[in-house]
This record gives sequence, structure tokens and C-alpha cells, in this order.
Amino acid sequence: MQLIEKKKLRREFENFVERFGPTHFVTLATNAYNPVSQNRMRDLLKAWSARVNRALLGGRWQKKPDEHVFFFAFLEKPHVNPHWHLLLQADIEMISDLDAWKERFAQHAEKAWTDLLPAGTVDVQRYHSRDVIDYTLKSAFSDVEYVSYVVPREYY
Repeated sequence: MQLIEKKKLRREFENFVERFGPTHFVTLATNAYNPVSQNRMRDLLKAWSARVNRALLGGRWQKKPDEHVFFFAFLEKPHVNPHWHLLLQADIEMISDLDAWKERFAQHAEKAWTDLLPAGTVDVQRYHSRDVIDYTLKSAFSDVEYVSYVVPREYY
């Protein structure tokens, strides 16, 4: 893919993600000294998502796909210190207090991630500007690989 095509693709994707309306920005870091494969990172993200949805929605969470945590995920630095950046959309029609939801979500997100990766860390922030999208995508289009992205509803 040529540079001009990559820039256009990135610009279009930035606009798409902004229209998606993220409410939170999440980083799931491995803090791994040993390499973690991209496929393993995808498996970890899938397991994390299942654990968080189970914690938030209860034991029958799989029967509530419309209530699952909805996010785009971007794998950064897959060969050295791999970590996920997520642009997450909380359903504000179902949540009366986004700050209280953020705290509850952050607790479940951290427990789920550190159960999978004890050295891992989680950072949950409220989405505040398009700068977050720029930050999230800073290296996403250098080498476009499908394994580096997870789109909403991909796992369930």
C-alpha cells in the first residue's frame, strides 16, 4: 500500500471511529519481557472481553449480545511490549452515571486482565477528544495487518 493510500485510509478510519462515539479509552498492557504473539494477544483480549462481560452482565451474559462492552481494539508494539488500545463505547442510554460506570468497569477490567496476565496493567480514561483517536492510531497504519485489529462484535 502506498503512503498516500495509507494516509487516506487512516483519515477515513479516524472519521469512522469518531462517528462511532467512543466514551472511554482503555489500555491493556502486558508488561511482558518475553514476546507475546499477535494470535496470543487476540486470545487474551477475547478472554478479557468475556470475563468483563460476565462480571458486568452476570452468568447469562452470552444471551445479552446487545449489552456487551462495545469496542474497537488496536494492538500496538506487537513485538516489543505488546499492548491493546481500546476505544470503547458505553451505552449511555442504559447508564445514568458514566463516572460510576467507569469505576465499576475499571475494577472488572483490571481484575480480568491481571487474572490472565499477573504482570499486566489496565488504564481506563473517559474519552475527551479526537486526540485520543490520533494517539490510538499513531502506528496502526504503518503495517496494516488484520491480526492487529479487533472490531466490535468480532468475538460474539
